[in-house]
Amino acid sequence: MVSTPGKAVEAYTKKYISLKHVKVFVLDEADTMVSDTEKGRDLGSDANVIRQDLPATCQIMFFSATYKPEIFKRAREMVPRAVTFKLASDDDLMMEKIFKVVVDVSAGGGKM
Repeated sequence: MVSTPGKAVEAYTKKYISLKHVKVFVLDEADTMVSDTEKGRDLGSDANVIRQDLPATCQIMFFSATYKPEIFKRAREMVPRAVTFKLASDDDLMMEKIFKVVVDVSAGGGKM
């Protein structure tokens, strides 16, 4: 399932989905998803509801290009034994060092 934390919590509380067999939980833009509030929404609570009910064997991954110290602390509280990978400095975030690749898979039957 690919979802925002809020929609996942909604589906979970309405019993549309079960978290019993989740093997991997990924939060992209985790700096936003674990923050207390973002534009009036409580994304951090939503992410934490899901996190608390995941199986102990579930692999949890948080991705973000930027983490404020207080958000990083909250993420560490949610996943205390996390392995952390950080860039050496903010200079490594310079746009000329970051690139993206787009692969159009619509042609050819969706095969790369």
